[in-house]
Amino acid sequence: MHEYYRTDRKVRKHMEGLARIRTIPTLVLHGTHDPFFPVEHGRELARLIPSARFVEYAGGHNLGNHESVFELIVAALVEHMTLHGSR
Repeated sequence: MHEYYRTDRKVRKHMEGLARIRTIPTLVLHGTHDPFFPVEHGRELARLIPSARFVEYAGGHNLGNHESVFELIVAALVEHMTLHGSR
């Protein structure tokens, strides 16, 4: 767990509360070059949500600006909506 989560009780409690989301299909997209939040934060978020799928992409906070990154993100969103969109 990232040091930030270990030291801030409020944030840690909030993050642990995410485990209560057991049946909500969740897609966590996170760029490896995000200047605001390290990719480890996205991994940890997905780990704390039992129903989450984590997709890591080469890009920053803006969901990437390269066509292959855009295609990866769109494919992940389409797959997620196809599997879970009819609820």
